[in-house]
Amino acid sequence: MKKIRSGKRKMISFMGIALVITMCFGTTIPTFAKENETMSLETLEQKNANISSEYTGSKNSLIASEPIEKKLVAQISTKNRANATKVSSANGFYKALRKQLLARKKTFTILYDNSSYKKLPSAPLDMVWNASKLDDKNTSDDADFMYGSLVNIGYSSIYNQSECAYTFSVHYTETKSQVNQLNKKIKSVLKSKKVAKMSDVAKVKVIHDYIVNLVSYDQSMVDHSAYGGLIADKHTTVCQGYSLLMYKMLTDAGIDARYITGYANEAHAWNAVKINKKWYYIDATWDDPIAKTPVLSYNYFLIGSNTLNKDHKVDAIYQNSFKAQAGNFDWQSAIENSNKKADKNIDIAQTKEEQKESEDALNRNIFAKTLCEGFDETLNYEESTIYEKRLYDLYKKIYTAIICEMSDDSFERLSYDDVFFEKILTDTDKCIQEKILQPCLSYMDSDNILEDIATIMHEDYEEEALESMSDEELEQLVDVYMELAFDKCFSDYSTEYTDSIVETILETIE
Repeated sequence: MKKIRSGKRKMISFMGIALVITMCFGTTIPTFAKENETMSLETLEQKNANISSEYTGSKNSLIASEPIEKKLVAQISTKNRANATKVSSANGFYKALRKQLLARKKTFTILYDNSSYKKLPSAPLDMVWNASKLDDKNTSDDADFMYGSLVNIGYSSIYNQSECAYTFSVHYTETKSQVNQLNKKIKSVLKSKKVAKMSDVAKVKVIHDYIVNLVSYDQSMVDHSAYGGLIADKHTTVCQGYSLLMYKMLTDAGIDARYITGYANEAHAWNAVKINKKWYYIDATWDDPIAKTPVLSYNYFLIGSNTLNKDHKVDAIYQNSFKAQAGNFDWQSAIENSNKKADKNIDIAQTKEEQKESEDALNRNIFAKTLCEGFDETLNYEESTIYEKRLYDLYKKIYTAIICEMSDDSFERLSYDDVFFEKILTDTDKCIQEKILQPCLSYMDSDNILEDIATIMHEDYEEEALESMSDEELEQLVDVYMELAFDKCFSDYSTEYTDSIVETILETIE
């Protein structure tokens, strides 16, 4: 319990700084004044600052990489050997890692000959990236889906002169059972849509339209899974879920596809698709703009790098994986001129009303994106930690929802009434602090979190295992559970109050 209290003090410090940041967010951002651009903000306390940690691998905008702990020992204990997968080569290591990740194992150990040690990258994400290259064309569970469906991953290693044991800790977007349900549903949908008889471009359009029409963006930003979009009752997820679902459905339909992460006003995900041996981009999330009524857009459908690069930045790890075409693909002509009989039933035209709705939604989303770009520049978003980004993203999502769902009159008023604009921002900030951040802080400052963490730790670990840990190991473990507790608390309150905050602000301005 003493170690848990130590971890608690760290997270209370985190939440206190978070409140300071959000107070600045609500009061200094609206004017985008020059003096605010150099505003000094306290940074969050580095996770696990008391232990030796490193991360030197490729950056992924959506996956958290936990600190790495390495320990030199005289010999590796029987306990560490007991359930370990033993390997003798780097390739064997990646095969073992792939197998455990596909099984959705939360914790596992790989024991290998130390002669292979220097052949492995030290960063866990780079290890997974290499494992994802072992692509079995008979399944869409591996490769990009396996890599993209990680929430966070870290490891500790115990090594000596002859061997090294890596113990991984992983959290996923879905459980193994949910992946199985996802596969079954995708197979059923593709069969019902009769995509097997279509041309590649027609398959891509049908899958794109199905996802955009079915899925809604999760404004609370809690569900990041493909499962949440396709199977869960609300059919809501965020960009990660949209893109993982798109990747899986395209792959199962026989289309070469990639899951891509990067930056587009925030940490973001989208897809690349190969048509006629050439790569193009699809952003299903942005083709499903937040609007008063559902909208199906094609603004980011089979676009080239020239269009994408105007508002998207691809993470470096993907930049050498493939080369996209510069120009957009003329998908309408391709379907219209197709000799496939099944393609003749594909609707490639939009009515004037649909075009107007799409343009209106696009204008509102462009306004919201411009606002968010101002936030990011002022708050130095790209240099922020993943936890700071989650906080900023919550604000941006709520502001975006308000802008996209307000009446036409209110939206027009934003363009000329600065007082009206600033009131929306400050009232929203007040609601977020009252409904989400203050309750989170109260929970983190209470003894309830101590009891919750102690209970969960004893569910995951035997008493003997906890007692055998050193103070350093136990404190590191407590830090991880403390962060998970904060994530859950933040997510729970975000889920419960995001929609009501948007509704409250809309009621006050309409």
